Amino acid sequence: MQLTTVGKAIWRGARKAQELEAAGAGDPQVQERLEKLKQVETLRRRGVPWREVQEVVGISRATSYRWRKRLKEEGLSGLRPRSRRPKRTRGKVRWSPEILLAIEGLRKGNPTWGRWPIWLSLRKGGFAVSERTVGRILAHLEARGGWKAWPPSWPGRGGARGGQAPQGPTPRGSREDTRPRRPGTWCRWTPSA
Repeated sequence: MQLTTVGKAIWRGARKAQELEAAGAGDPQVQERLEKLKQVETLRRRGVPWREVQEVVGISRATSYRWRKRLKEEGLSGLRPRSRRPKRTRGKVRWSPEILLAIEGLRKGNPTWGRWPIWLSLRKGGFAVSERTVGRILAHLEARGGWKAWPPSWPGRGGARGGQAPQGPTPRGSREDTRPRRPGTWCRWTPSA
């Protein structure tokens, strides 16, 4: 008995089917995107403006260009949905216990100090830390329940020295007037006795 071999065309077809399967040709999302690209091409050939194409097909111009470029460069596998997860994320920051204790001690000794004076004292003490990091550590310590944030003390905002902000409009020239007189200058406001 003589065996005949399978033709080259069948082998090529089987190989092509394997390649398409590996590229995701059976994936419904790939098929949907391919169909949308065909619809965009057909509508654009007929001279339909982009605004109407976007309404009919449901994808933006930028998305269609991006998909077309990926299809040209990578084939069908380029139309697979990609992860939007960030490639790198900031890991959990670990501050040294020395810096935490130093900031906590400075804040407890000077409850009105914010991040800048604390940072300046730390810098003079030999710690190499940024002002923003001091602010982050202060927020962390406040969230942990070490102490409450000191209320703001500038005039007109309430707080330690400012009293309550004046309610409603104030006449120009009065003691409670805090509107700027000229660019860069403010009048002095003192709480009424």
